[in-house]
Amino acid sequence: MGILRHFLGDLSGAPSSADALKNVGKELVETLRTIMSIVMPIVLAAVLALGVFFCIKLGIAYAKTEKTEDREEAKKRLVGAVIGFAIGIVAAAILWILFTSRALDNLFT
Repeated sequence: MGILRHFLGDLSGAPSSADALKNVGKELVETLRTIMSIVMPIVLAAVLALGVFFCIKLGIAYAKTEKTEDREEAKKRLVGAVIGFAIGIVAAAILWILFTSRALDNLFT
C-alpha cells in the first residue's frame, strides 16, 4: 500500500486516477530511460567485444582447416557468427536510440 500511496499520493485531493496513472507512466519511462542509459553502453560494448572475438576465432579456424567438409562447417559457423553479431548490434542500437531519445515522451500524454 505504501508504494501505491507514494506514486498516487493522497487520493482525496488527487486530480483524477487517469492523471495519476499518467504520472506513474511518466515516472516509469524516466526510470527505464535512466537504467538504459547506464546499461546499454555496457551491453553494446560486450556485444561488440564478443562478436569481434568470435568472428576472429572462427575466421582463423576457417583459414586453418584443410578438409573440404571441415571447411564448409567452419564457413557455416563463421556466417552464423557474423549474422548473430549484426543482429545483436542492430538490436542494441535500436534499444539505445529508443530509450535515449525523446521517442517515448508522448507515450503517456
